[in-house]
Amino acid sequence: MLIEAVLLVGATAAMANYASTKSPATSYYAHLTIYFICLLICSAWGIIATPFMLLVGRGYDIQWLVARSFYELTSRWLGITMTVEGWEHLETRPAIFIGNHQSMVDILFLGRIFPQRCTVTAKKSLKYSPFLGQWMTLAGAIFIDRGNSKDAQRSLQKACDDLKEKQLSIWMFPEGTRTLTEAPTLLPFKKGAYHLAVQAGVPIVPVVCENYWRLYHKGTFVGGELKIKVLPPIPTTGLTAADVTQLSVDTRELMLKTLRELSEPVSTPVAEADDAALAKTAEKVKSSSSTSLPIPPGGDPTYLSPAGSVPTPSHPESSGQHTPESSFMSEASAVHVNAPAEASGARDRKISVSSAEGSDDMVMVDRPNSAA
Repeated sequence: MLIEAVLLVGATAAMANYASTKSPATSYYAHLTIYFICLLICSAWGIIATPFMLLVGRGYDIQWLVARSFYELTSRWLGITMTVEGWEHLETRPAIFIGNHQSMVDILFLGRIFPQRCTVTAKKSLKYSPFLGQWMTLAGAIFIDRGNSKDAQRSLQKACDDLKEKQLSIWMFPEGTRTLTEAPTLLPFKKGAYHLAVQAGVPIVPVVCENYWRLYHKGTFVGGELKIKVLPPIPTTGLTAADVTQLSVDTRELMLKTLRELSEPVSTPVAEADDAALAKTAEKVKSSSSTSLPIPPGGDPTYLSPAGSVPTPSHPESSGQHTPESSFMSEASAVHVNAPAEASGARDRKISVSSAEGSDDMVMVDRPNSAA
């Protein structure tokens, strides 16, 4: 069955390459078909491989195996290759890995760099999906009930325990939803990943994939080369819930700067707003005598800024540009954890971040005397 499926992909790929010389629309849908067929093949492969991985004691590498298989298969048929800088940082364990989220093609990006002994967070309803839920359970996925904060806290507390006890890592998308625009940009970050990292005392490893609008967006799906950069781990030792907001803002600034460096320059109002914010942040850091968070080994000290001083730009063009997230990893990463109050020696710090939808959960406000 798998052999027949691979042959089907090959035939579809051949037709797509021929169609690309005739009609961009035909090429787009042909490449989409290849993509989804490869997903089905690798899903079947995952179900077959899971029992054997469990037998040899490598259950937590099931997702890594399937991810790598998907990349090796799909990249060849679609003609999309990815070069990785900072590969050594993927060996950090335990850790919270975070990445920018653009579209469904991020599955290919994950396939290229998904670390070993790493798992994902997923909305609890997926646990009861036929086949998928059982496979994810065996693969060690962390299921979170977004509608029940107490249950979410229990799930994440268990995740904290497993991170150190079993030397595991977790992958999350802090934007909480996909955003694919011509200009390389990031939505405001949600804080679930940061609460988890601080609570567990494990480093955060940012991973940035180049903006791939030129290769994929509605009506366009072509081959090409993409750049990925894995940034040095950001330590969280000694940080508390009071530091989470600043940590998330600083990390976003660092990832945005890297995203703009990796991607082709595009001039739009959003890009100009991001440039202005980055320049303003750099100027404030330059004039400041101290920073509020630890600088990662080999990291760029200019990305850090005094607590509460980072102006994060609003994104007027993001409304209508991104679609509601269907990826289980992004939905779960949007969970807000009620962290314990850190009233001692703390003061209220507020970072103003505007949301296209105007929703409260997109406003990053750190109030140490109440739930974050």
